[in-house]
Amino acid sequence: MLFRALNPAIALALCAAGGAALATLRTPLPWMIGPLLTMAAWNFSGARLRSFRYGRQAGQLVIGTALGLYFTPVVARQVVST
Repeated sequence: MLFRALNPAIALALCAAGGAALATLRTPLPWMIGPLLTMAAWNFSGARLRSFRYGRQAGQLVIGTALGLYFTPVVARQVVST
């Protein structure tokens, strides 16, 4: 039962470490690619990690908000004109 409760926290810590590692290496999009590769590697190895309940939806909200901040009227005109 304890591992089941700690599983999402372990996954979050591992993914944060993966993002930090790629940020240190100065790779593109380290905080998206690092956690993605880290979680995939651990789950492919059989770790069966999972996220917090509604963690995926929360992540999508954060990413959508972050990307939406860059859509100014100037950017929207350029997107529509191409």
